[in-house]
Amino acid sequence: MKFSLKAGFFLVGLLAGCGPKEQPKAAFSPKSPEYQASAPLAVAWLPMPLQTEFKGWLETQAIRMGFTLDWTEPEKADLVWLTPPQLLESMNISAKGADFAPVPEEWTRTRSPLRYEDLIPWIRDHTISWKKVPFALPISGEGFVLAYRKDILADLRVKDPSLPLGHPSSWTEFQQLAQSLAKHLPALKAGFSPLGFSPEDKERLFLMIHASIASRAIPMNEKTDGEPESTLFGYLYDLKTGAFQPGQNATKEAARVWASLAPFSANIQRDSSGTIPPTPTDYFLRGETALGILPLSVLAKAATVPYLIGKIGIGPIPGSMIHADSSGKLVKTSKPNYRPILGSAGLLAAVRSESTNAEKAWTFAAVLASPPGEHIALNNQTAGATRNEQVLRLRWDRFNLDGQTTVALREILREQLLGATIKNAAPYPRRPDGSERTALLAQLLDQLKGDASVQSFHEDWTRGILAIEAKNQSKNKFLGTPKEIARWAVGLVP
Repeated sequence: MKFSLKAGFFLVGLLAGCGPKEQPKAAFSPKSPEYQASAPLAVAWLPMPLQTEFKGWLETQAIRMGFTLDWTEPEKADLVWLTPPQLLESMNISAKGADFAPVPEEWTRTRSPLRYEDLIPWIRDHTISWKKVPFALPISGEGFVLAYRKDILADLRVKDPSLPLGHPSSWTEFQQLAQSLAKHLPALKAGFSPLGFSPEDKERLFLMIHASIASRAIPMNEKTDGEPESTLFGYLYDLKTGAFQPGQNATKEAARVWASLAPFSANIQRDSSGTIPPTPTDYFLRGETALGILPLSVLAKAATVPYLIGKIGIGPIPGSMIHADSSGKLVKTSKPNYRPILGSAGLLAAVRSESTNAEKAWTFAAVLASPPGEHIALNNQTAGATRNEQVLRLRWDRFNLDGQTTVALREILREQLLGATIKNAAPYPRRPDGSERTALLAQLLDQLKGDASVQSFHEDWTRGILAIEAKNQSKNKFLGTPKEIARWAVGLVP
């Protein structure tokens, strides 16, 4: 098993707990004192800068539990840190079975100290589980919102009265606002700040755009035939058969939207010294961008930036006035379709199946994943939520937003994270060969400059996916029937 810990951690560096800056306290203690003065627990290193932020908190928690940590390579560690896509990918490509041990029942039972039943359903049932068996615990989670500078947009509307009031509700309005920012406020580095600059981040943002176009949100009270495949339209895949669909119109529409936004996106390249480039959140916190699809952690960090207090507006991830029906035909609608894919950004703790310290490793992971542990992780740097209770409680009042914005934020999160009003909500779509697909998509998105290149993008994407699937045909067959793979691909059955 090879760990690709660099991939996917660009966003994870933003993640942390949210709470007061008191000394962290362990959520609960081990059942017995046998860990006192015991051998160190081998834990995997994290990439910088996450290692810098996270190391002290982890070591403090371990000392409170009576042992120390031995930092080592993932292949030698008992406890390993993964992003959700990395966990699901590793579970799928392993021909020998699970590389990680399942979470012990003592932590998943009802009313355990971990409070497993309070985890957000799609995190509990899809993100950390494989075939309904949990193999990891969520240390921190992250949602995404449309974030913008209210003061800058108010000035912009004076210069451009044609702009719609409020936040953009569709990708068309989002594009219009980005164009106006670039025209009237050229001092901003970019009118539009993308979700991120790593291949995984580009894929996530593209699929956020794609989701609102590719499938219609199905209200809970709408009658369907009961089959999950009937309520979802696949991302280039036929959900009935799992077959690749080279002519899907929704992907072309999503590519067109991406191409229209590309000119307003900051183009940041890592320099030869290997210095980590600024993130979209960095640009927003510096006041160099005014609009973006950003992680919730931007709100927690902005709460400590004096010139941003009271100036941040939030809204749902833009929907679309166009969606595809079950046949792939594009249909115009009278109002935006809010069915975003939030993604599965976050940090998970998994225990290697051959670990000789599995009990200690799981106990430590459970302490970190408990409500108090996630609440104060990583020095008060995130607004991410992993639990129903975290979404619904008043924790968002701490972020120096005005009262109206705070209420709106809770409602947005209730809809986007808990998915209580639609029956076909799906987390970040996953496919076998995910890392190869991600690299291909990121490469093609970098080449997408305008409407004229959308067709070549679609053709190159089709050709590349077919080549990847042909190369990995035997691996894909091992994963299950085409229908099972298709259902897994949209998060229905991990």
